[in-house]
Amino acid sequence: MQDRLNGKTTYPTIVSEIGFKIVGWPADVSFTDLSAIGGGVRTLDDLLARWDLPDGHPRKLRFQPASREDRENAERNPDSVHPTPHYLPMLRRRAAAAKKRSADTEVTSVVYHPEDMGYVGHETTSTAPPKPQAPGERQQREDVTKRRARKSDTETNVRPRREKPAV
Repeated sequence: MQDRLNGKTTYPTIVSEIGFKIVGWPADVSFTDLSAIGGGVRTLDDLLARWDLPDGHPRKLRFQPASREDRENAERNPDSVHPTPHYLPMLRRRAAAAKKRSADTEVTSVVYHPEDMGYVGHETTSTAPPKPQAPGERQQREDVTKRRARKSDTETNVRPRREKPAV
């Protein structure tokens, strides 16, 4: 079972395919992208302090090899191996709201003439970003082996530069 979202590898995929799980994640911090974790710097400092604890400490944040049972659970029920499963409904609501906000919508705008700002009409546009286009053929400069033009080439009152011998 491939459990991937928007090209990003999810935690159940890491457990089932790579074979590691995270141990020591605090229960009061949702397991998500570090930039989306609430609580500010204090929460991040707590995670860093847990990461830096000595080996063998019960609160140490670490990667631990997943057992065969954990891997099978990740395949069957991805929520069962998540470090903070009680935060999953909230994380899913946030993801759905973000997806809804970023959905393409059509917007009608009023169009005015640029010269006299007279009313022209309405135009419907989309809020979707433009689709990337394949780059065109590269344009090579035509003066690659030639001397660049200088002020002395076009004006008569400037002394022309003396030609220098080639190397």
